[in-house]
Amino acid sequence: MRRPPEGGAFGIVLLVGLLLGAAAVILSFRADLFGNEATARPPAAARPSTSSTSSSTTVTSSAGLATVALGPDRSLLDKGELRRAVDSLTQGKDTSPVLSVVVQEHLMSVVYAPTGTPVPGFGLRSLPYERLPALVEEAVSTLGVRSPRTWQLSVDHLTGALVIRVTVTGPDGGASLDADAKGKVVRRNPAR
Repeated sequence: MRRPPEGGAFGIVLLVGLLLGAAAVILSFRADLFGNEATARPPAAARPSTSSTSSSTTVTSSAGLATVALGPDRSLLDKGELRRAVDSLTQGKDTSPVLSVVVQEHLMSVVYAPTGTPVPGFGLRSLPYERLPALVEEAVSTLGVRSPRTWQLSVDHLTGALVIRVTVTGPDGGASLDADAKGKVVRRNPAR
């Protein structure tokens, strides 16, 4: 354990990163939380940039948050889908450091570090995307969650080493596993 750096800037950046990560999660559940009202289109002046890369993929980015949403016929766990999602965000180039990545069945959300801010981010293209579907499968099948209903994969590097966490939930609770930057499982938190 080490003390966090002195100064309020680090604390503010950490808070902003956590709030943006929470916003990404809430956005992914907006239909469940708010019903059809949340799907109404914002006025033209408030719309973020959106581009469609295929008939069932939508890429959206705005103010440090980018998302890739797949249609119901595809999953981000399908072979090569995660890498294609990242390529659609980065267009083959290295981008700003990333604070967090959240992946669910059809949605990937990325929170970028504010420009010029010294925070412990990571490169979006540096993650072991080919290993991530196996981590989700391992979490779903080995952590003891009966009748798993949802899973979520999150990556962050806010404190200490980069952590890839897969959380699985079911009617009786949840469980998780943590992996390192190479996708090697380092900790399991099975269902109780």
